[in-house]
Amino acid sequence: MKQVKNMRLNARLDAIHEAQLIKIQEQTHASVSEIVRRALEDYYQTVCAHSVSAKDALYVSGFVGCAVSDPDLSTTYKSQLVNK
Repeated sequence: MKQVKNMRLNARLDAIHEAQLIKIQEQTHASVSEIVRRALEDYYQTVCAHSVSAKDALYVSGFVGCAVSDPDLSTTYKSQLVNK
């Protein structure tokens, strides 16, 4: 079995993020290490675990369906371009 090494992390926080970290510690009584682990797990789920297709990204962005046109535009677009 492969032994897992622990990574040490040294991070600088501005005053706002420091205050947020302190508030989380006060509310959860968790160590900084535990808070960072949980934050990384949440961020990983957001970024890596849920890959989004291009189609889904366009739907979520509101791009799909943002214009109004004839319902049959996909079959008549060439004639409509010539007529305009």
